[in-house]
Amino acid sequence: MEESWKERVKDAIENGIIYPDGHQIVDPSFYEGFNINHLIEVYKSDFSSPKTVIFGPDGEPKEETQGVYNLAFLYWVANKSGVKYREALGRGSEARNIVDALVDWSGADPDVFQ
Repeated sequence: MEESWKERVKDAIENGIIYPDGHQIVDPSFYEGFNINHLIEVYKSDFSSPKTVIFGPDGEPKEETQGVYNLAFLYWVANKSGVKYREALGRGSEARNIVDALVDWSGADPDVFQ
């Protein structure tokens, strides 16, 4: 029997695939079990400010990278789940609010991020 969407979300939370980060650009292969091809984009660094530079896993600045913006992934999962969440001004706060709502909705362990 195919795993339900709610079970898939719960498992993804408990296995660290869904996590509260509104800043990272992630390799698409990380989102195992989710069809996220529509979320894959090329992101380019803007070297005019340290806040707009993309850094690789080695800590070195990169001109560009292809991946999935984790906050876009969270928006997509919340929308597909029909989950309402409290909006926030900051990307990190928004991500935490979305994940908290997904945890409540899916029945995932609420202490998974403690």
